[in-house]
Amino acid sequence: MHSILYRIFNISLLSIFLILASCKNEDDIDLSNEAIHPTSISLLTDHLDISGKDLSARFEFSITPSNSSIVFSFDGENANLQLDQIVASKAGDTDSYVTSPASFHIIDVTPSLNEEGKCIDGQYTVTVRADAVDADGEEMVALVVTTEDRQGNPLKLYSSPMSVTFDTHPHIYGITLGGFEAVKTDADTFYVKLPYGTKTSELPAEFDSNSDILAGNIENPTTLDLSRPVELTASFNGATKEYTLIAYYSDLPILYIETPSSITSKDNWVKNCTIQIANAGDMDYTYESAQMKGRGNTTWGFPKKPYAIKLDKKAEVLGMPKHKRWCLLANWLDRTNLRNEIALEIGHRLTGLEWTPSGKFVDVVFNGEFVGNYYLCEQIKVDKNRVNIDEMSEADVEGDAISGGYLLELDKNYDEVNKFRSDILNLPVNFKDPDEDVLQDAQFKYMKDHFNDIESKLAGHTDYAVIESMLDIDSFIDWWILHELTGNAEPNHPKSSYMYKKRNGKLYAGPAWDFDWGTLRSSEYWTINKAIWYRYLFTYPEFKDRVKERWSASKAALSTIPEHIQTVADYISESCEYDCSIWPIDYIVNYDEELSHAESVARLKRIYIDRFNWIDANISKLTAH
Repeated sequence: MHSILYRIFNISLLSIFLILASCKNEDDIDLSNEAIHPTSISLLTDHLDISGKDLSARFEFSITPSNSSIVFSFDGENANLQLDQIVASKAGDTDSYVTSPASFHIIDVTPSLNEEGKCIDGQYTVTVRADAVDADGEEMVALVVTTEDRQGNPLKLYSSPMSVTFDTHPHIYGITLGGFEAVKTDADTFYVKLPYGTKTSELPAEFDSNSDILAGNIENPTTLDLSRPVELTASFNGATKEYTLIAYYSDLPILYIETPSSITSKDNWVKNCTIQIANAGDMDYTYESAQMKGRGNTTWGFPKKPYAIKLDKKAEVLGMPKHKRWCLLANWLDRTNLRNEIALEIGHRLTGLEWTPSGKFVDVVFNGEFVGNYYLCEQIKVDKNRVNIDEMSEADVEGDAISGGYLLELDKNYDEVNKFRSDILNLPVNFKDPDEDVLQDAQFKYMKDHFNDIESKLAGHTDYAVIESMLDIDSFIDWWILHELTGNAEPNHPKSSYMYKKRNGKLYAGPAWDFDWGTLRSSEYWTINKAIWYRYLFTYPEFKDRVKERWSASKAALSTIPEHIQTVADYISESCEYDCSIWPIDYIVNYDEELSHAESVARLKRIYIDRFNWIDANISKLTAH
């Protein structure tokens, strides 16, 4: 009891001393028996947030009358300044039980000061500190002052309610890197946008935090290496919280790729790769245990390398349907970076093509090195989400089962295990599906014979109704329109020219693929009228009539491609301008290699419009030659 009284006495003396020293001259103190008691109190805020490293916060209140004589104490049995945990405000002059909040308490009260450092009559500042560690919540409280009425009876004055939120978890509130402020996008991720070309290996770092920060093995770092996403640990009072800090450079998603060894081959997969997609909002994701290798024929030999990706399981990527296999197209030859994307967009608008690959532009950081703008897209594969035909099995060698499905590529590289050359035109036909582990001799023979049978009937000018029963005519027409609009002469070799056959079904043209080389250049002639089987198809009046019908039906959708070009160009321009600087082109195929990105895009739009208009004016005069 003695110790309690001693404590109260000391607190009271301290409060009196503070008030006397800060606010009053000794002559101003009224020590008469006519003490002026407060009659009401008012909070100057309705919300208090307790956070920060010292786990404290301050609020102000005022008393009426402002010259009331009262010495505040906030601790012990005789405390006259308390917080009461409530739901609604209380009023009245009856003695009430005060329930102190469990998570915070008053640690100080002082007179409030104005900007000049002078006391404000009747106004006080209360400091509150949180008690619990690694906790958060919200409580409603009222401030309670215990005093007397004029008759000397006990009186409790209650303020209006105040919400108090508190959070004593470890936190990083903000990060600044080399003068660039990071933005917190969710509970544990910060993004910082850096200019292209920023040296990321040693960026000055400043943290706004209530915690100690650990980056790797470095405590409270003053610099950070942002060539890769950085894992940060905030530590406070024995509790920890993990954060990720990621650099990005444009509005594009960014891929951070880590491989255990260099990718030097387009034949051998490198295993145990990690692909982290960031700056993609809800589509951010990390794919572990992926495999990667080089891809492409001619393009693999260029400085900027394209890659094939195989995930360990089927997964959505940037909103595209689930699959394991994906491509990173480098577009090194294409100053606009748009030719593949624009061609695939045309394919999506041509309804005769059942499936056309989709893709997304991304920035890529490869093992800590920024390598520029890439096009991440679906690889051509047989699947319900892609080329949707019945997959063959080893057992499908009898009856109707042997009739499908097959995916073929006509390509002069002629580099698949299972392949043949057609009897009449010597076309190089490669089996893409079934692959060599599944395809049986009987299946190979069936598809080879079927392909040659179609070619023989076309060359022999068999009745058109027979041709219609074997070929999906609309797909062959729309595939032709796509190549003519883009001026893609690859089918003349042929290269990257796909066909597929469904079980018990016709042979289809497509999907479309590979448009970065020599496309959308000025031309006023038909590009592929003699390619593959078109030399035969255009001898049929029925086929030419159907071509004109398909063009008329598709014109409206195709006429707005220039607007699409500009929209996508604006979206990727920041990325492409820098890509141009790190990947100069010394191989002339599209004749825009020395232009800026903006200049090359303007040229691409002009060429498309001219090509569209030329086709529209000349399609009525179609011949086979």
